[in-house]
This record gives sequence, structure tokens and C-alpha cells, in this order.
Amino acid sequence: MALSIVHGPPNSGRAGIVRRRFMSTLGRDPILVVPTFDDVVSFGRELCPEDGSLLGGGVTTFDGLFREVAAATESIAPPELTNPQRLRLFTAAVERARPRLLRASSRRRGFVPALEQLVTELQATEVSPERLAGGGMELGASALLAEIAEIYAAYAALRDEAGRGDAHEIAARAISALRSDPDAWRGRPVFVYGFDDLTGQQLSLVQTFAPIAAVTVAVTYEERDALAARSELLERLRNTRDRDSGADEVTVADPANTASPLLHALERGFLAEGATRSDPDPSLRLLRCAGDRAEAEAVGGEIAKLLAAGADPDSIAVAVREPNVRGPLLGKVLSGYGIPAALEAELPVTATATGSALAGLLRAAQPAGTAPDLFAFLRAPGQGRSANVDSLERRLRQSVTTDASTAEAQWAEMGGGELEPLAAIRAAGDDRRAVLRIAAEAALDISQWPIKRDGRRGQLAEPDETLELRAGAAIAAALEEISELEACRPEPAALAGLIEAMTFPLWSGPATGRVRIASPYRLRAARFAHVFVISLQDGEFPSHRSAGPFLSDEQRAAAGLRERADSESEERYLFHVCLALPTHSLYLSHRYCDDEGKTLAPSPYLDEIGSLLVTAGAGPDGAAATDPLEPLYETRSLADVVFSPSTAPSAPELARSLATERRTEVPAALGLPAELSAAITASLAEAEAYDPAPGPLTAPVALEELAARKGYGGTTIEEFAGCSYRWFVGHELRPGLLDPPPDQLAYGGAIHKALHDLYADPPASGTRPTHDTVDSWVAHGRALLEAQLGADMPGASAKARIGRRRLLGFIEDYLRRDARREDTFEPAILEGGFGFGRDDDDPGALVLGDWELHGSIDRVDIDAARGLAIIHDYKVGSWVVSQRRFNRDRKVQLALYLRAVERLWGREPV
Repeated sequence: MALSIVHGPPNSGRAGIVRRRFMSTLGRDPILVVPTFDDVVSFGRELCPEDGSLLGGGVTTFDGLFREVAAATESIAPPELTNPQRLRLFTAAVERARPRLLRASSRRRGFVPALEQLVTELQATEVSPERLAGGGMELGASALLAEIAEIYAAYAALRDEAGRGDAHEIAARAISALRSDPDAWRGRPVFVYGFDDLTGQQLSLVQTFAPIAAVTVAVTYEERDALAARSELLERLRNTRDRDSGADEVTVADPANTASPLLHALERGFLAEGATRSDPDPSLRLLRCAGDRAEAEAVGGEIAKLLAAGADPDSIAVAVREPNVRGPLLGKVLSGYGIPAALEAELPVTATATGSALAGLLRAAQPAGTAPDLFAFLRAPGQGRSANVDSLERRLRQSVTTDASTAEAQWAEMGGGELEPLAAIRAAGDDRRAVLRIAAEAALDISQWPIKRDGRRGQLAEPDETLELRAGAAIAAALEEISELEACRPEPAALAGLIEAMTFPLWSGPATGRVRIASPYRLRAARFAHVFVISLQDGEFPSHRSAGPFLSDEQRAAAGLRERADSESEERYLFHVCLALPTHSLYLSHRYCDDEGKTLAPSPYLDEIGSLLVTAGAGPDGAAATDPLEPLYETRSLADVVFSPSTAPSAPELARSLATERRTEVPAALGLPAELSAAITASLAEAEAYDPAPGPLTAPVALEELAARKGYGGTTIEEFAGCSYRWFVGHELRPGLLDPPPDQLAYGGAIHKALHDLYADPPASGTRPTHDTVDSWVAHGRALLEAQLGADMPGASAKARIGRRRLLGFIEDYLRRDARREDTFEPAILEGGFGFGRDDDDPGALVLGDWELHGSIDRVDIDAARGLAIIHDYKVGSWVVSQRRFNRDRKVQLALYLRAVERLWGREPV
């Protein structure tokens, strides 16, 4: 028995060696270990004869292998915690440990998931809480390590108290049992393929197998920069092996494993010294896109072409550095094109309407619940009409009301009725099990409401509905599992936080018959005919993110954890993985700008690819005067909102494309089936008949109302001149404001009223302040303004207090400047309205052709002897339009007011 190590570059025949050895040991019940469930399915198909049996062998993952060992050794382990249960126990562990240094961090949404990942690494590296605490002592009593060790120990205690285990405990028990009873394994050969890294527990199991079974480990490695990040695994395996086991079996790259010579050359030449340049060919395609949506559409269009040409969906893979971030949009676009896809990503449940509504419901049920929490629930499908919720939100925001209880009472007054889930949670009180049950039922009800409403039971749901159904089912299952932890059921007040920490997989099960969208880590053990590598942006791929939020390199070393992989080496390795995946074609995609047109930098790896290509007209050394990648790019800009008819990836996209070109039927050259062509032609006819242009107006009521209008305000004219659409929305549609009036509007009204009252009833002799009387004017003006603003409440915000002081300073500054004037003008008209007919002093509207101007001038000072006037227009803002920009900015209000003073009051404005 021995450990055999097979290593070499990608595409070097290691899979063939493992396959042959596996088949040669079928009579001894061999077992093959691969990284993922999809690899199990893939290798299972390869190793199975037509009848589907494995001829005495098996394919599994490492988790499955640990369970196989546990079963063989009859190692008894408690039931394994599910992911939601484990997350809940970590939350309870933080509550029990009551950390001090981490107290503030522990309140943040991402703390518990990040802590769980750290403890997972500690467990996989076989670092116990005691050893972690000891590492802290070595660092001079590191308080941070000590607190993490306390939480880790609290989790282990809670797990044991619940009578549960976890995957790492099961693994540890299996390894211990195998060491105690090696004959229980019966010498079954073990093959490990597709891994380029192993955890401490996985390596311990391999080491335990070596003396009792033939073990073959095939890893991807050769001495080159692209694979430097994986050199450690080979050394760890060699240290595990007996000295008498012989040398490694080294494989070499085989061009026959890749159909495209260019793709083989790119994989071989990436970061290799002295690599030769190759001529580009159609097996390498580059996509350059404007914005996220354009990139997803471009990729979807190319995949549709491949499928139309006969490619199987599962022969296509899309490698995404961050599938949780970039994957959902791509998956949605592919689904819209009718392309079956398996998106291997995790989505927060609160990113769905169901999860967001449930978290809002749980928070609104607590005494500290807020109105936005209640709105989040009311906006869920089937809970409240959108118009009613909008009306309630506007009412509460106008009154600056923020608590959920007031919002609930207002909802009842509006006829919204009783919110049954909210009442049920409150009625349950401290019955944690009941609250979990109510929350689970609410999640299912919210997610299933559109199906129940339409009576579509048993029918296929729409893609968005499917996402909500998956989220609702995942939440309900998680809450049911958490309810099984009798001693650790969360308090109702903490349940919303637990919901917000949950994620759910967007795809589960085999990807057979589907395009795989996944991280390079998930794809690295497989090969595909066609591979897309997307979002090749600097900072995204390669990523510049840190490896973890908790421990420094020194603390990791003290804790017994392995040194973090160098970020640059790891990113280079992952891109090399992507280069090694395809056999026939490789698509590299990046965004040259975002959705708003901001320039984005492409990945430096594209330059590395360019350095391996020959450009037409290049010199003898292969050097190119221009970018060798430029001729290979296909660009999708922000203006490309539809495809051309020949490239449309789906029937709806083809219909949009033809409609854009004003075509009324499908060109015969496209060769579509008659039935599909007829359906598209019918949709084109419908689109042709639709006219979205407004007008002309024919409604008598509207025409009469418009004909009766003669008078317009200066602000109205000014806004219409600046933007007629904004004028129409503001003056004709008149949408209600969601928030209270802006501060500037409220401040302006207060200033206008205070100045009017001050100049109408001066506190001293004269019509305006002078050097001798200005102090009394300032004191009286401040008092008038204080009365307009109302009492300064002790709880007023800092912004409100600052605004109040600013206004008081404004009126004082204005009065002191007015006092410094040395002229003969005296205030004569205050808030001079014209054209409204409100009082006897109204001189009437200013007639200008066939329309009339009405308005209100803040103040007019008159020199009666000369018949001259100065017009004042109060501005509270810090910036006003200068006179030289009036024409450019279409500021006509003041010019119109000058004309009104001239014609209506008979004064010449100066």
C-alpha cells in the first residue's frame, strides 16, 4: 500500500491515468473522490457502462468519503447540523460569549457569516478552540484571538448541548475511527482527482489511507509562474508519503487534448518565459461591452449562436470571478433568451421580495420597529395595494413619523384592515417556536401569492416567480430546521437578523443539459467545448480584495492556520484555470464603461493574451505596432439596445430588431420555421399599429380649460423655457411630495414673512434701517423670524439647529447691508402681487400680447422724485444666477418683473 502522486499541467492526461487505474481495480471496490457534485455526475457517466452500474466502484466528494469511512468503521456521530442551524448556533455563541473587542462588529449583518467561515477554516485545519487560545498566548495574550476562541468554544458547546454534529466533527471522528480500526476499510483503492488544494482534515484522511490502501492523488502542478499558487499542495503530499514510495509520476501537456491549437498555445504560453506568438483564429473571440446589461446580452447572443449551430448546453461554461455579484443578471438574460442555465451562486434571501418583506414583518412586530420596516412588508405581493402603501408612506414622511406602531394605526384608519401575520407574531409573544412557524408560513404565503391569485397551481411559473418560490421554500425550510434546536430557538427580536444573514442557492442539482455559470474554483476540474470568461476588469478579475476580515498573517500563524495565498499569484492561477477549460473556443469579455458611460479599465490579463498573438504586418520578432487584440473585438455599445436580425438570440429579440427597422414581416433569408415566422409577423403587425405619440388633444374639457387660461406666473414661464417636460410634470400632473417641503422652501417662506412684517411696521423711525437704528431693526427682525420658525425643540437635529442659526445670521446680514446704502430709494411696495385680484392695491395682470403675466414681487424701493425703482428678490440659497447668464440659462422671471414695475406701477426700474 502506498501513496502515488500524479502531477502535471492541465490537459496532460492525468484524468486518463486515473480512469485507467480506477477501472483496473474494479474488483476491489475502488472509490474516486472529486471536488463537486457536478464532477460526481460527470465522472459517474464516464465510468458507468450502459446499464448504469459502477461495477463495484463509486464516485463521491470528500464529504461523501468521510461518510463512507464513518459507515465502514461504524463511527457513531450525532445528526449533522444544517447550514441554517449552524448559522443560528454561531449567533447564539456570540450572544453567550459576549465579546468586548468584537461587540460593535458583531452587530453588523455580515459578522456571523464571516465568523462561521473562519471557524470552518479552523475546523478543517484541525485547530481546536484550546489551540486557538494557546496561539493567542504565544502572541502575548492576543485579546482578539482569545475572543474568537471563546466564541468558537461557545459554538462547540451549544452544538454538543443540542445533540448535533457538523461536517468537520464527522470528519474528525471518521479519521480517528479509521486509525483505530484500519481493517474496516478493507483495502479499497482511493483515487483523488481534480483538487489543487486540500484542507488539513482532507490531507489527514489521505495520510491515514496511505498505509492501508492504494491511494492515487492527481493534482495540477508544474514549475511555472501561472501555477505558483499551488506549489504548497505538492510539498504537503510529498511530506505525507513514505520515503520508499518512489518518485512522482509526472505528465506533460498533450496538444491532442485541445481541439484548437491556438487555445493550447495560449494555455502553454501564459506567463511562460520565451513563449512564441501564435496567429489568431476564430477559436479566440473577444467581447467589449458598455455596461453590465450589454455584457450579459452580448454573452447571451454568442451562446445562442453556439446552440443554434448544434452545441449542447452543457458543453458551454461561463466563468465568473464573483458569480454571486455578476451571475444573477447574466442568468436572467439567458433565461429571457430561452437558454437553459445553471447559475452556481448564492443570493441573500433579502435580495428577493419574499425575504425583504419577511425581515420587515419581523422587525415591525417589535417595539423598536420602524415605519420603513412595515412598508417593506406591505409592499410584498398580496399584502397591500401599491397606491395605498404609497399614500401611507407619503403621509408619514410628511409628518416625519418613523415608528411602526403609528404606521400600523394609520394603515387601519385608511381601511387597510388588520395585518394578520403581524398580529399573529405579537400574539405569540415569547413563544419562539410559534413565531418561527408563523414566519415560515408567511414566507410561503408571500412567495406563492401570485400563483394562488391566478389559480395557476401545477403550471410553470415565470422566472421571477420561480426565484421567489425558491426563496420562500428555502426560508421556510431553514426556519423549520432552526425550530428543531429547542434550546437555541432565537428570540423574536433576533429573528430578522438571522433572516438577513441567510442565503440560498440559485441552482441545485446536476447541470446536465444546461449552461454552467460558476466561479473558476467550481469549474477547474472539468473541461468544456466553449468557455466564456466575463467581467475581465482590473479590480474584479484580477480581484484586489483582502483574504478575510479577522486575522492578520501573524495571528493566522499563531492560530495554526496556513499562510494566506499571495493574492496576485492566486488570481493568475485562476485565470490560467480559465485558459485550460475550453477545447474548441474561448470568449474573453470586458466592459469598457459602466451603464452611465464612465470609463472602466480592462484586466491586465488581456494584455498578456495580446502578447501571445501575432498581428498582421508584424516584424520578424512578432512585435506589433498596434494592439493585436483590436481586430478580434466585437463591441456592444450603450446605443446597441437591440440585436441585428441575423444575430437576435430569441424570437422576442428578433421581433424587436425587425420592428426597429420598420419591417412588417420576417425575411425569408433567416430560414425560420413557418409557425415561428407567422407568430413574429403577427407581433410586428401589432407593433406597427401602435402609435405611442401623444395628441392632438380632442377632449372638450381639456380644450376648454386650456382656452380659458390667460394668466401665467413668471416662475411658470421660466420653468417652461428651461424644460417643458419638467414644467408639465410639476404644474400639470402635480405629483405629491413624499417628503416634507425642502428646508430651502420652508426657510424662504419664513424669511419672506419676517421681512414683510418688519418693513411694514418698522421698529424705529424711517422706512428702512440706518446706521443709528440698525441694531433695533436686527433685534426686531430676529424676533419676527424666531416667531415664524417656532420654538427650537430640545430634540431638534443638528441640521435643523444649523439651519436656524444660518437664517438668523442671514436676516442680520441683510439688514446691516441695507443700512449701509446711501441713496434716496425708500421701500414702497412689499410682496407686491399683480394679476390675482386679491386686494384693492392689485394693479391687475401685465398684458403681453395674447397672454397675461401675474406674480408677486418681494419688494420695490422707489425714488419718488425721479420715478425710479429698485426691485428686490430675496434668495436664501448660497448661489444665484448672475445677470450675464440670464439669457443662457433662460432666467426670464426678473426681466418680466422689471417690465411689470414699469408698466403697472409707472416706475422706471434701475
